[in-house]
Amino acid sequence: MHFRKKRWRCGRASSSPWSLLFFPILPGPVRTVADAQLEALIAFRDSIVEDPLGALVSWAPSTHHCSWHGISCDPSNTSVLAKSLFESQLGGTISPYLGNISTLQYLDLSSNALFDPLPVELGLCSELVVLLGLGRQFFNCAFPDSICNCSSLFALGLNSNDLTGDIPSSIGNLVNLEILVAYRHQLSGSIPTSFWSLRLVKTLDLSENQLFGMIPSEMGNFSRLSILQLHLNQFFGQIPPELGQCRNLTLLMLYSNRFTGRLPTSLGNWYTWNCCGCLTTGCPDGSIPSSLMKLSNLTYLSLSSNNLMGLIPTSLGSHSKLEQLIVHDNGLEGPLPPSIINCSRLAIVSFLGNRFTGKIPVGLGGLRNLIFFSVGRNFMSGDIPDDLFNCSNLATLDLARNRFSGYLKSGVGRLPNLRWLRLHVNSFSGRIPPDIGNLTTLLSLELGETALSVRCPWRYQSCRTCEGSLFRRILWMGCSMREFSS
Repeated sequence: MHFRKKRWRCGRASSSPWSLLFFPILPGPVRTVADAQLEALIAFRDSIVEDPLGALVSWAPSTHHCSWHGISCDPSNTSVLAKSLFESQLGGTISPYLGNISTLQYLDLSSNALFDPLPVELGLCSELVVLLGLGRQFFNCAFPDSICNCSSLFALGLNSNDLTGDIPSSIGNLVNLEILVAYRHQLSGSIPTSFWSLRLVKTLDLSENQLFGMIPSEMGNFSRLSILQLHLNQFFGQIPPELGQCRNLTLLMLYSNRFTGRLPTSLGNWYTWNCCGCLTTGCPDGSIPSSLMKLSNLTYLSLSSNNLMGLIPTSLGSHSKLEQLIVHDNGLEGPLPPSIINCSRLAIVSFLGNRFTGKIPVGLGGLRNLIFFSVGRNFMSGDIPDDLFNCSNLATLDLARNRFSGYLKSGVGRLPNLRWLRLHVNSFSGRIPPDIGNLTTLLSLELGETALSVRCPWRYQSCRTCEGSLFRRILWMGCSMREFSS
């Protein structure tokens, strides 16, 4: 539906040629492009019922529309080029008359409270290059098929709109598309075949939907792809080895799908790769490919909740830029590679729920950024290395359910930011050091099922912030409230 009314077309008083003999043609007002666009903007303003921040206060007839808030015009002819009203908390609908702004190139209405389906008339904006305006809306409708008529689109952002149904097959018409973001919807079905012909795509984020199907080998043709996020869907089958041909990929998120098979060794081709949240929940079995250790720019690596087995490659330490290493809930075994101490930027390390054996490597005290360290639910042994207590930023230390032994040393009191200390179900012995009372931010202390002395040191009363929570966990090891507070 196009909203250019017939009365705008001046010069036709009647469709009959005889009318020209009897009735003069009365001159009417000439409707310019600017007039049509002004009416479209006013129609949009009138469709808004809530404007708590006053974003549209300047939209008044007394001022030229090119000076209105959020509007940008071509200085040569005052035609509207851009409309940006993001984070304005507007409430209402999107007027279909926006389709009459044929020169519109940029539209951003994100982070508002607009409702009703996106008007199909927006598909008439043939010059639209960027459409980012649909974040945090309440449309609850199908993917807007008409948008696929905007073949000039460079960036399309449809995040967090509760869109439903399939991605239209006509999406292949967006031959200039480089950015497609449509996460956190209820989109279903498979990615249309026509999409895989869009070779200019650099960013693809369809995460947190209900999409399914296999990722085709054509994915390897996306030579410009730098960000790929398909996590939290129902994709299945093997990850195509051709994905390794995407040499510009820097971010990969495929976790929480139903992939099977092994991790392709070709993933090691991504020398620019710096972030991988790859393959969590129901994903490939097998070992960690040694080729992954070639990714020297990697900052984030998550391979958790798979069926991974075998050893962690000893060359792990080559990841000098690695900040997060998460491989929990697998079947990995053997000792932790000593080279991990070379990953000096590590902040989060989780080896939870595997079959690791041996001791905690000496030298972790050099990881000054470490805030989370967990090797819980493994088969590790030995004592806690003294230098681990040099990690002054450590907030969580989880060594629970292993075979650790020895004393809990006084160095634990050198962890001023520690909030969770989990040492239960081990073979620790001796008394709890009074220095643990220095941990004034401690919220949870779990020491049950160890051979540690049940006598609670008086200095625990310094932990004033852990009222209730710490008391309950201390009771697990036999301390009475009277002993705790005495």
